[in-house]
Formats: sequence, structure tokens, C-alpha cells
Amino acid sequence: KLRVGDTITFEKQTNEGGTLTVRVTSLDTYPTFEELIEAKGLTVLGCEPEDTPESCLKKLLRIYGKRQVQTYGAVAIGIELIP
Repeated sequence: KLRVGDTITFEKQTNEGGTLTVRVTSLDTYPTFEELIEAKGLTVLGCEPEDTPESCLKKLLRIYGKRQVQTYGAVAIGIELIP
């Protein structure tokens, strides 16, 4: 289970390789993506400035389906880069 203070290392998925390590600074759970969007705002979630809440929601649901969100909720993971 992910916890505040944990580290996550992302690996680049290209031939160049490379990694990026971050520390989890917060974990905020919401019953739905709609509530997460309302609480956190669009840009924090990686949506484009021109996105509407509806278009951002569609993008999020391409990654995590409605069934997954109904089962687990929506989690906003705050991170900071570890140099």
C-alpha cells in the first residue's frame, strides 16, 4: 500500500532509458473523479489549460475505468522530485 513518504521510481519507456524518482507528499482519496477535479483543479491533474472538467474527466476515465473508480475511488498522489 502506498504511503506518504514512500518513493516511486519511474523508468523511461524508450531506448534512451533513464529514471525519475519522487517522494509521495500526500494521498487524497475521493469517491469520484468529479469530486477530485472539483477539489484539486484541472492543471494539478495533468489536464491542459483549455480542458473543461468534462474533457478532463474523459481523459482520466481512459486510464481508469468507471468500474475501477467505483471500486477503489479516485486518488490524488502528491509528489516531489528527488534530485
